[in-house]
Parts: sequence; structure tokens; C-alpha cells
Amino acid sequence: ANIEVARILEQARRNNERNDITGVLVLNENYFLQSIEGARPDINNLLKNLIQDDRHFSLQIVECCEVKQRRWNEWSMKYLTLKDEDKDYVLKFSDSNKFNPYLMSTSQIIMFIEALSELQK
Repeated sequence: ANIEVARILEQARRNNERNDITGVLVLNENYFLQSIEGARPDINNLLKNLIQDDRHFSLQIVECCEVKQRRWNEWSMKYLTLKDEDKDYVLKFSDSNKFNPYLMSTSQIIMFIEALSELQK
């Protein structure tokens, strides 16, 4: 599965660089959480492709908003895996110590993403 993830990631990086999209991908063995930034037409196009990709199950858009400045401008796709030692970190933003975005509220996810962006500095 990790080889598959690495391949998807590499492809995402290339596509995102071409389309001036930046973002972060957080994952464990079961779930992906992604924050992406770019021009509206590029983001809409990317979402269309993600929705049509049959490797994704029950894709949900948590929040869509305009940003004044990019949070991930350094990264065409930053890649973070959540290991067991991150449990405390995940606990801060969810009611479970297992990373599961489906059990997190929108505001918890946004706070989690913001905290991750602080770590990048």
C-alpha cells in the first residue's frame, strides 16, 4: 500500500506544481486528510478528478473558503504520516486517539490543519 501512496503522491506533486496548487496530505493506514490551495478553477478541476478517481471512498469536502495568503506555499504537496507517537497530538483535536477525520468536527479539522501548518515553520 505504501508504494501505491508514494506513487499517488509523486503524481500529485507533479500535477500540483504544474497547476500552482499547494497543500498538505495527512494520512495513516486508513484515512487521508488533505488541505489544498490554489486558484478556484484549478481547485475545482482537481476536485473533479479526485471525485472520479475510484481509489477514493466517501470523499467529503470539509470546508471550502477563500484565503488571503497561502499556508502551504513551500509545498506542492507536504506529506505527513501520523505515527503512534502523534496520538497525544491527535487527541487534542478529536474525541479519539486514532486519527479518523470522519469523527472530527469541521472546526476540529481546521484547528488540526492550522496546528500542522505551525509545525512546518
